[in-house]
Amino acid sequence: MCLGTFPAEPAGAATAPIAGIITNPHLTLCFNASDLMPVTMQNAFYQAVMEYLQDPGQLQAILQRLDLIQRASYPESFVKQPNFTCGA
Repeated sequence: MCLGTFPAEPAGAATAPIAGIITNPHLTLCFNASDLMPVTMQNAFYQAVMEYLQDPGQLQAILQRLDLIQRASYPESFVKQPNFTCGA
């Protein structure tokens, strides 16, 4: 996975610390399942998290909507993504 490249001297107050974290060979970057989702599914997932935090009582409706979006987002011939284990 390519994370991109950074200039020798990153500009901006936020860019330098982020570049330092991403390029530090002693740190492990952890990704979650949403990093492997198609964009449509990923956006729906993030929205669903926010909706759940605002109203946990709507969980079933949120999950049903995610199921519909999932069926539309993944092709019939979907192949499982590699299993990335953090720290492995």
